[in-house]
Amino acid sequence: MDQAQVLNLALTVIPMMTLVLVGILINNARLNDFKDVLRAEIGGVRSEIGAARGETAGLRGEFRTETTSLRGEIYSMRDVLRAEMDKNHSEMLHRFADLDTRMTRIENSLGMNRG
Repeated sequence: MDQAQVLNLALTVIPMMTLVLVGILINNARLNDFKDVLRAEIGGVRSEIGAARGETAGLRGEFRTETTSLRGEIYSMRDVLRAEMDKNHSEMLHRFADLDTRMTRIENSLGMNRG
């Protein structure tokens, strides 16, 4: 190979290799920028998840409080309903006793003694 061929080969290969290396460096810089942006976005998502967890914990606390309150109201209503049922039961027994007394009087007056 003579000097002209080596010079010709060097003049075609060296600029191409230089362009490829510059392209790799630029691409690497863009990848680093992309990684930085991606890390920032992931950090933002993590902070939003943390905030959502805090809100969820607050909602759980409110739910427990409301559940306890509702149970208390149910138990108090249960006691009120039981008292009302006992009162109605007593009234019904009294009415049945009244009806029995009336029935006995009618039977006695008609001469139909139970026996």
